[in-house]
Parts: sequence; C-alpha cells; structure tokens
Amino acid sequence: MASVITVGAFVPQSLKILRQRDAGAVSLRMYLLLVSASSLWIWFGVVIASVPVIATNSICLVLQACTLGLKLASLHRGHGLISSTQQRSPGARARRASAVSKGT
Repeated sequence: MASVITVGAFVPQSLKILRQRDAGAVSLRMYLLLVSASSLWIWFGVVIASVPVIATNSICLVLQACTLGLKLASLHRGHGLISSTQQRSPGARARRASAVSKGT
C-alpha cells in the first residue's frame, strides 16, 4: 500500500508539468535529493533482492528524473517551459512587442 501511495504522489506533479509545460515552480534541490534517494533505495533493493523495493523506486525514479530534466531544461533557457499555445496567444505577442519596442 505504501508503495502505491509513494508512486501516486509523483504522478500529479509530473502530469501538471507536462500539461502546462512549466517547471518553474519545482524545487531543483528537492528533486535532486529525491532522485538520489530513489537511486539509493533501488541499490538497497538490489542488495536485499527485493523486487517490490526495486520496482516501486524505479517507477518513482523515472517520474522524478523526467521532472528534474524539465526543470533543468527550463533553467537552461532561463525561464519556464513555454508551450506553443502560450507563444501564440495575443497577450504574449503584445508583451513581446512591447518589450522589443522598449529595447529590453
């Protein structure tokens, strides 16, 4: 039961980031620690030969690594991930045009 809750805890955050294409609010330190912790749990599962520990933490690691990758990509770009619909919105065009005309 605990493993289902653990995996389920990461699914909403991962789906939200993928839907909104924005990882700006995600804590980089927290996800670095979570990826490290899941990796250690997988190693522990291998040492004690526990398939449930390995499987649960492997699923968590994949979700955490995806979130971490999106966060790192957003940091590399210097902002949140911008979806094509946000780029095409009239408000976004007006803000970009205003920024360009002001020389920023």
